[in-house]
Amino acid sequence: MGTVVSLWLEKTKATAPACMPQPIRLDIIIGRLLPIANGPCSRPIYTYLNQACRKKGVKADRHGIVHEDKSKPRMVEGEPKLGFAPVRMRIEVGGEHLAKESRVNYSKLVTVEHNVKIFLIGRIVTDDFNNTVAKAVNACWDMKVRERSGVY
Repeated sequence: MGTVVSLWLEKTKATAPACMPQPIRLDIIIGRLLPIANGPCSRPIYTYLNQACRKKGVKADRHGIVHEDKSKPRMVEGEPKLGFAPVRMRIEVGGEHLAKESRVNYSKLVTVEHNVKIFLIGRIVTDDFNNTVAKAVNACWDMKVRERSGVY
């Protein structure tokens, strides 16, 4: 749990060699949370086109910063207050980096299907996973349940 992976498509861009798949996004693997899930559940990491949570329509209160463990978390100028504390990622692959605009969307549940190719990038620092990621996932799930039931 807390593994950060890149999900890959089989399709390629015209400029890439035919044998090289293209990454589509980074995800934090949370684990198998739902009995109906076909694979591990994850939370996506987005930069929102380098706008972080300034992008129109993004609910900042459901996001948190993810940053490399050797750097400090950085808000983007004009970005609204985020809902959760920053988490540190320990990168395990040389040459990989996180953009300063990287944000975890804790409210979006993604099932990683068994046939999707993944590439391990790194891991969320254990204390941050236990103290922030797990609590943020549960808080967003509770929020979603209350919204759907009409109870606020």
